[in-house]
Amino acid sequence: METGQIMKTKTLLSLQTLIEHRRTFQELYIYKRYGKSVGQLTVEERNTVLKDLVFAGVVEMIEFLDKATNWKDHRPGHVIDREKALEELVDAFNFMLTPFIYMDISVEEFFAAFQKKGQIVLNRFVDEFPQIVDAVAASQGKYISGGRG
Repeated sequence: METGQIMKTKTLLSLQTLIEHRRTFQELYIYKRYGKSVGQLTVEERNTVLKDLVFAGVVEMIEFLDKATNWKDHRPGHVIDREKALEELVDAFNFMLTPFIYMDISVEEFFAAFQKKGQIVLNRFVDEFPQIVDAVAASQGKYISGGRG
């Protein structure tokens, strides 16, 4: 097995473990809210839950931003709290895992889509900003593949 395959396998297993951990909580949450399992939700209920959880994830990302950066430039003296920022990032990531559960997205499907979209974005950047790509290549001694082509 080549290095890329090992990395992919470890990543998939780790992400799958996180999703399963989140699934356990979601099953409890849905039973408390609706008295049934995630798989028994109606389309309307699923949509409502997914919307609520995505909004909650956005709130958690804002809380992360507040703890991880001094984004309010007009308020000097903000102390960055790495421990609290990490806690908020975990909260946000937990909410980001919920679409896997409610939309039945497999880790393999996500990984393939992630790689495909990442290549599209890289190609676009390389095509639109070749001077930056050349500058990075010169400073790091390596060419960034993608685009130009």
